Amino acid sequence: MKKSKIYLIWFFLLLIISLWYYSYNTLADEAVNVFAVVSWTWNVPIILQTIPSFDPIVIKRNSIQNFSLKIQDLDSASVTYTITSFSWSNFPINWTLTDAPNLLAGTAYLNFTYFSPNSKKTDETITITLNDGATWIVSKTLNLYVY
Repeated sequence: MKKSKIYLIWFFLLLIISLWYYSYNTLADEAVNVFAVVSWTWNVPIILQTIPSFDPIVIKRNSIQNFSLKIQDLDSASVTYTITSFSWSNFPINWTLTDAPNLLAGTAYLNFTYFSPNSKKTDETITITLNDGATWIVSKTLNLYVY
């Protein structure tokens, strides 16, 4: 009886060792392939539309003009912008537009107000600079004629 128990223990021990060995070999022989798709093409932020759209934009002295720019950026969740007028003021001056779904779809709007000077200016400009935070900085200049 004792011999049969020893044989039975050896049998189970060999069974466990062989199962462990074959499972280890099976895991060791498996090939795991990892694929990644990395986009190296950064998309430039685009100004799709400017409202008002005529050039130059004619504006009366000492008045207010509201602007709206439709922008798109296919791979950024936000775009930082700076608005600089040549000789007068606008609001806001800079900000970050965080509107990922609309930036992707090309329906994000950047709105600002321009305050014209008291004097006549034929060479007044407003420069809008977009920065997507990756690698692209894009500028657009709006020409104004203040009468």
